[in-house]
Amino acid sequence: MINIETTIDISCPYCGHQFSFTGTLSASSYPYQLKRTHGILNIFGWGVLLPIGAIVARYFKRSDPLWYYIHAVIQLIGFLIGLAGVVAGVALYDKLHADVSAHRGLGIFILVLGILQVCELLNSLLENVEKLVSVFLSFVGLILTCQTFIPVRPSYFEC
Repeated sequence: MINIETTIDISCPYCGHQFSFTGTLSASSYPYQLKRTHGILNIFGWGVLLPIGAIVARYFKRSDPLWYYIHAVIQLIGFLIGLAGVVAGVALYDKLHADVSAHRGLGIFILVLGILQVCELLNSLLENVEKLVSVFLSFVGLILTCQTFIPVRPSYFEC
């Protein structure tokens, strides 16, 4: 049995209110259930929540500070759910030792781009070149959104 427990604590910079989200993921030790868990978590995290976060960032800027916080929370939750799916995928790979090199390589590529996208440290480190960072993060987000749909197909051919 695989148990993953995640707690996210977020504080509002304006009012100081604390938000706490706690979630537990349990996956059966059977490979079929673990494969389903891996797929469902990755589809929901990378394929649903991250594009919704991008849509919020693109089309809701008229609600000035609120759009950014909604975008950031949706992106963070999507990233964490996708990361839980990656953990389930690693556990599945350790259990089955399947030869899914294209699927695994694309998954690692998406994970690295997701880490770059979520990493807000770039903005604070590169304050002088804020426009360049904004273009870079937009480009990485576009590549990430396009790449999330590719790993699904190679897995059908390599199982």
